[in-house]
Amino acid sequence: VTSLESIAESNQLCNMYGLDTISCGVMIFFVMECFEKGIITLEDTGGIDLRFGNGDAVNTMNRLIAARTGIGDILAEGSRRAAQRFGKGAEAPSMLLKGNEKPAHMPQVKPSVGLIYAVNPFGADHESSEHDPEVALPADSPSRVRLFQIGAWKGYEDPFALDEEKVRFAFLSPSASTPCSTPYASAPSPGVHRGSSTARRMWLPCTRPASTGMPLSTSS
Repeated sequence: VTSLESIAESNQLCNMYGLDTISCGVMIFFVMECFEKGIITLEDTGGIDLRFGNGDAVNTMNRLIAARTGIGDILAEGSRRAAQRFGKGAEAPSMLLKGNEKPAHMPQVKPSVGLIYAVNPFGADHESSEHDPEVALPADSPSRVRLFQIGAWKGYEDPFALDEEKVRFAFLSPSASTPCSTPYASAPSPGVHRGSSTARRMWLPCTRPASTGMPLSTSS
């Protein structure tokens, strides 16, 4: 979708309905690719044309997911469960890591983030550690001073480097992140109706264990 108006409306709908914007966006990408590949049809979508570029369809899907109506009832369970329901190889286009939809923070250019994606018990999460560019900032910058205080002392001219100290930085840096940037906010089989927030993974109390199941909808 290239329409800024449609994208802004979609973001507003997610925040209004309490949908995680990353999981919901990746989910709608997934279902549109399934539609393009013929895995699902107009009969499955209730007549909604889910070809790429259809901003109106994206916003319709936001509403259906929130209301758990029609195909939205399947998608509210998350990409993994939806792919299992669709069959026909639907797992292939799903953008998942350990059942969690991937954020658009590319590990190709942030190697320590890629490492965290791989070893997190709940999969890809961009708030579980600081990102590689932080250690390429000047030593007296607020971010570097904060990292130095927790023992992540090494700076890098090349933010793409990955060595033992960068791994240590990735391990330590959740302590320097925002108070709720901890492994509480995901589950192995997440849905997209998880709580209310304008920010990714900050919609649950910090005390919620990562290993518990997460309610996929606030409705009974």
